[in-house]
Amino acid sequence: MRKLVHTGIVLGVGFIACGLLFGLATQTAEARPWFPKDFSEKYPDLDDKVREVKRCGVCHPAGEKKSVRNAYGQAMFEALGMEENVKGEAVGEALEAIESKPSSVPGKTYGDQIEAGELPN
Repeated sequence: MRKLVHTGIVLGVGFIACGLLFGLATQTAEARPWFPKDFSEKYPDLDDKVREVKRCGVCHPAGEKKSVRNAYGQAMFEALGMEENVKGEAVGEALEAIESKPSSVPGKTYGDQIEAGELPN
């Protein structure tokens, strides 16, 4: 009987330790799936290119954490008043507001790139 109780305690502690280990090891995804959707709705000619960069690539460099933004993503973040959970009309307004901002391509704005059928960068 004593061995059975001891085994139960050891198993219980083991399960709790595994649960904590896996719980702490997982990363939380903070996806904003409406941003690429809103971008594609506003600029439907670029929808295929948005899919090519796996949607998040419009604002985030490939292979980086989503807390890292490219220049366009940073401009978008600033246009949204540094808020991340903004939805709806405010996203469309921010997209329009940054069209006139200079892109990383010398002499071109984000709007120029979009008009030329290129993803902004």
